[in-house]
Amino acid sequence: MNWYKQANNDAFVYDMYDMIQEQYGNILAEYFAPSRQKGSQVSWSVIPASRINKIWRDYARTGVVRDEKGLMQIQEQMMSNLARLNACNTLAGHSQEDSGVIIEDQGFPPIDGKNIDFYFDFLDTQYGPPVSDYGLPQLWDLAFQLTPTMSAEERLLILDQFLNVVHQRGDLAALFIEGGAGSLTDLSAGSKGWYRKARKAQSGSKTSSYADGKHYYSIGHSDQDILSGVWLWIINHGKLITHKVDKETKYHGQFMGSRVADFRTVWQGRYSKRTNTCSLNAPMDFRGRPVPEPILNQLYDEFGHDIKIVEFQ
Repeated sequence: MNWYKQANNDAFVYDMYDMIQEQYGNILAEYFAPSRQKGSQVSWSVIPASRINKIWRDYARTGVVRDEKGLMQIQEQMMSNLARLNACNTLAGHSQEDSGVIIEDQGFPPIDGKNIDFYFDFLDTQYGPPVSDYGLPQLWDLAFQLTPTMSAEERLLILDQFLNVVHQRGDLAALFIEGGAGSLTDLSAGSKGWYRKARKAQSGSKTSSYADGKHYYSIGHSDQDILSGVWLWIINHGKLITHKVDKETKYHGQFMGSRVADFRTVWQGRYSKRTNTCSLNAPMDFRGRPVPEPILNQLYDEFGHDIKIVEFQ
């Protein structure tokens, strides 16, 4: 995903570009540090739930943001985590950018594509894997709406929409706020209806593009889908392998394991029985090119010829 394509604020683009480059360097330096123990995870910070609760509930009562400094601290942490999530997403091979080139540009030695210690042990956190095939486009769209001149109240409403996006996925929420989706659910329940009304007004009458089965990021990731009627699939060396999602195996990293020699060379995706859609993420070398017919035929034979296939863009 080219995050900067959504921007209409050049200064913000430069700031975020620098922040992402800094995150690449920090993440890789952490991995290659002589003191790092094999199997350890990348470090991660989240926003204290008490800080968000205090400001959001005060606004719900008064209609104004009295702690503007605290709100800016929340925004800065959100943007830092968004940049770090974007960097991890790219280093894990979930982006159109070449992670090998980035690693070289940062001055670090190459990382083998079958390095389980990096791709599955290190690129993980106590809050869950810092990789998203779901929320990054919406999060960047909201981030680019933030301007230095907006009022604190306008800023809070945009940050609230940001929280709404991560709230839809518990694993993503956990990468931004202490307590994850549970904290946001408590916030919603404790704001005397204002929080729910605000979210309803923000979303309007539109169906969420991340819950309607029409976008790559929605396939098999919704709360209804995640443990019901969803299959992970990969095509490795021309062979299709599938696995029904369960409590132990929710993500491709857990599924592929020793089956794959180089995680960046496989075709992969999810199939949702509820929406009868199949997501498809091509290997780096095939991005932007037509999907070969043998790949499509294997998916049709496995999941049915009436499925809708949605490609990662």
